[in-house]
Amino acid sequence: MRAVVFASPSVAVLLWLGMAGPAVALDGWSRSVDGGTTFFACRSRACGRDAVISCRVVGGNAVTSTEQYTARVRSQIEALRGAGRQVEAGETSRSVLGDRVLFQAAYFVRVPGGPRGEQFRSGFLVGPTETFSIVSSSADAKTTRGNFDRFVARLASRPSAESVAECLP
Repeated sequence: MRAVVFASPSVAVLLWLGMAGPAVALDGWSRSVDGGTTFFACRSRACGRDAVISCRVVGGNAVTSTEQYTARVRSQIEALRGAGRQVEAGETSRSVLGDRVLFQAAYFVRVPGGPRGEQFRSGFLVGPTETFSIVSSSADAKTTRGNFDRFVARLASRPSAESVAECLP
């Protein structure tokens, strides 16, 4: 699937309709909460210029198949385009991480006439009793993916209760 998307913390929120910000307290990141979503903003060179991660616990089994996830992504792309954004989206994917399943997609979003776009990687990490909505954004795709992968690995490697606690406002 291919679509056009743009970048900013508010776009990330629109992209995932209120997904939470990065929910892990990592060195070099500051944590904040807005409207029930936990956001982490990069405060060091190691995580990239203007990088943000958001995380929100959305309940159990919010996504149960690749087809369902792809349909959600298409709907979000249409919402962004309806808001005047240009969006390019990569393929959606599914992978297994222990007893959890990760559905993810990458996006590039630009406001028409804007100076630059923003890279996003977003997904749902589905566990046995909980699902996390996660969005990573920054100025470049490599940084966005690296931050997303590290955050997902952190959530997937911890007991459910600890992961949930990191993403709660």
